Amino acid sequence: MGQVSQAFDHIKDNKEITELSVVLYPDSFFCGFWNAEDLLLKAEFLPQSKFRDCLLDWNHRFHDITIRLMNTNMPYLHLHEEDYESAHFDKYFNGIYDLRKRKNHVPQCDNFLEYDIHTLHLLGQSVSASLKENKLNVIKSHISTAMSNYTYLVDGDILIFMQGNKLHILCHKDGEFRFYNQFFCVDISDYLYFILLVLQSFEIDSLNSNIYMGGDIDRTSKLYARLRSYIPGLSVIDDHIVTRENVESPYQAYFELFLCKSCVS
Repeated sequence: MGQVSQAFDHIKDNKEITELSVVLYPDSFFCGFWNAEDLLLKAEFLPQSKFRDCLLDWNHRFHDITIRLMNTNMPYLHLHEEDYESAHFDKYFNGIYDLRKRKNHVPQCDNFLEYDIHTLHLLGQSVSASLKENKLNVIKSHISTAMSNYTYLVDGDILIFMQGNKLHILCHKDGEFRFYNQFFCVDISDYLYFILLVLQSFEIDSLNSNIYMGGDIDRTSKLYARLRSYIPGLSVIDDHIVTRENVESPYQAYFELFLCKSCVS
């Protein structure tokens, strides 16, 4: 499965489009185009260098649409609402991440749906400048906020998202947000190690808990077979995406577009 095979275009008329999902990666972004009936009519990966041109194009082609933008990038951290003061944004990263490496980036803060928790993260200067130039309605959030919102809404315990070599894991337990992190994985053993480590650390029952997975995972792959052998209760999220015509990739490959659409608010 790859970025090329995930691309498709079923748009018949630009007036059909009411909403866009935009998922930011370090060097690229994934776009989803939706109609009023929640059909995903187009999906494409583009290099981040095309972001400004795409915004200008969307502003010209589509009218009265909402754009939801989900940032997947590091750095990020989570704070209880009572501990957060915007004036001290940079200081919260002391000892965790050197923000001088991101000195031209723009601070962002968003809120979990059900919990009094803030996610602090950064948007690149070029992305932020491009957003200021256009007149579209853009709602922004970090992927960890969206994953927590989704997990709360489906009463989940663990949500796993995979894209390329990046593994995202979020944990809720006993009605509380417990954990979110990203891991770089090279082979099957890396994915197994990190996923099983989180389950063990938070005493998550691999058979009876609600454990969901979406993204770059194929039910015919060796990785999926190994995961299922350790986590019998694992559920692949492929029932949220509806398209006008059949697509080449499995529907879970578009999970981040649905996550952005439904849980960035």
